[in-house]
Amino acid sequence: MDRDDLKKVYEYQIYMTTFADTKAGGFILLFTGILSGLLSSGKLAYATAMLSGNLALSNVVSVCAFLSLLGSLGLLTWTIIPRSVPAHEKALSVIFWRHIARDASGSAYLARLRQLDGDAWAAQWAEQIHSVASIASIKFARLRDAVWLGLFGSFLMVCLFVIT
Repeated sequence: MDRDDLKKVYEYQIYMTTFADTKAGGFILLFTGILSGLLSSGKLAYATAMLSGNLALSNVVSVCAFLSLLGSLGLLTWTIIPRSVPAHEKALSVIFWRHIARDASGSAYLARLRQLDGDAWAAQWAEQIHSVASIASIKFARLRDAVWLGLFGSFLMVCLFVIT
């Protein structure tokens, strides 16, 4: 595997991370719209009735739908928030933007780049690819959980409209 192959793998990992963020943003819009529908329909009054001690089915369904949608929105927002995986982060990576910014100038960064031989360069790319893949995995796991929770909340909301 040469340097160009490593760059292609890295670009794919970045694409997958961005793709997860884009999907999460789309679902945020969807579930926010559904939550807005729940709030504007007056069905949330059933949830407040449950909080006052009335455990009717419609009240329980309303609370569960509201909490599921809120939980989904929280997970989706947590998916989009940028993060790194500190355990996988090399102290002086020549690829990771935060490490590049630590150099005093562009010429200092260039001097650091020139110190790398082919194997060290490949190792730097491999570390960065692994770090980005770990971040993408975390994002997709949270996205999956948020979507299922949001779909469950949406289903409960449909049920709430049917039973009330």
